Amino acid sequence: MSRLSLYVNDRGQCVMHYSGFSILAGIALFIWALHRRLYLFSVVALALEITYGALVVQLSDNVQLILFAVQFVVLGSVANRIHLYLLNRRGWLLTDQERAAGSEAT
Repeated sequence: MSRLSLYVNDRGQCVMHYSGFSILAGIALFIWALHRRLYLFSVVALALEITYGALVVQLSDNVQLILFAVQFVVLGSVANRIHLYLLNRRGWLLTDQERAAGSEAT
């Protein structure tokens, strides 16, 4: 799978989709969603992060560290897949992909 893909909608607007792990989404999902212009998703993510933070604060430091590491890996791995799903659901069409390193242009 390519790292970068270019999508276009019926109005001619273009958007880049990055596949793979997202460090920003692992740290702050709502900021990642704002960066991708997923405004409703950003509000939901912010509400979930505030609720999650309020619950985790009551746990010990070691448990908090483990939960943050799990959250970082899971959200960082899943965020770009969610973006791709939302692009396809809204009717964006794939127009071009970055070629893998070492592949020849035809």
